[in-house]
Amino acid sequence: MKPVKLVALNGKYSSYLYDGKFYHSIDVNLSPFELEGNECIENPINTTINIAFLKLPGVRSWRDLENKAYEFTDIAFEDYEVPMPDASVLLSYYYSPVFISNMEFGERTERYIRMSMKCEMDFENGVHGVQSYELSCLLEIRDFYIDCSFLEPTNENLKDSKKIAKQYVTLDDYKEPEIIRNFLFNVNDQDVFEEKISFPSKIE
Repeated sequence: MKPVKLVALNGKYSSYLYDGKFYHSIDVNLSPFELEGNECIENPINTTINIAFLKLPGVRSWRDLENKAYEFTDIAFEDYEVPMPDASVLLSYYYSPVFISNMEFGERTERYIRMSMKCEMDFENGVHGVQSYELSCLLEIRDFYIDCSFLEPTNENLKDSKKIAKQYVTLDDYKEPEIIRNFLFNVNDQDVFEEKISFPSKIE
């Protein structure tokens, strides 16, 4: 099995409400690397590890992340067990799974906090196979948002969004809610956007 060197450059952290549940998400940007064994892959690969539906018990805001450590299990049977998050990485034209077993957060400096994790990446080919990594980088702390599938992003719903949000997050750590538009993709020369209600982080 030929090793693939992965280096985490930086990333971002946010939290969100989806389908009535509170989750966290982390994106980790990787330095460019190359893969062999698949002629369809365009090297070098510039990509990001996307971690979604992440549960972090005891974290109601970015302020609670400091000095926390978590062990994840594939299937959580007990309340004290933390389920493994959904994580993947785009390898040129397909998404490959990433299995995260451990995650630790360090001290926060203004808008940034260090995160370290142990993971396995399945390159899904006979040349590289499954490889283990310990990655570490600074995460930029972003917003808390309510997914549009859970609450429609309208001016009328902004007030209700605060009532909903305080059930899950520490509102004092976030600014007033606002409606933001994120670019998703382009189809037939038409840009497609997603709107959602966002609570920007209140970081001094």
